[in-house]
Amino acid sequence: SGELVEYNFKGIVFKICKSCNVVFIIKDNFDKMCKCFNANCQAVDLFSISPVKTKEDVVECFSCNSKMEKILINGILIDRCKKCQILAFDNGELSKYFSSSGV
Repeated sequence: SGELVEYNFKGIVFKICKSCNVVFIIKDNFDKMCKCFNANCQAVDLFSISPVKTKEDVVECFSCNSKMEKILINGILIDRCKKCQILAFDNGELSKYFSSSGV
């Protein structure tokens, strides 16, 4: 894991890894982001979806260092830490998520 840089967009705080460009965002801030872009996005609770097994590399939570679970929604694999309520989006998954949600 590389150095994380914190950003604040209209009160929505998220972190981006400088080495791998993974976007880490806490659930509350993700919900705020959804409201900012499109109220319909938050209809899906990404923490209620059952995890899936993949051959992708495991992402570690920057907060607790535990292995994050992977979930699949609209064909997009998203990493999450249920303990810390953190989501991790890599490879353009965040923009794909909002595009699939009609934003």
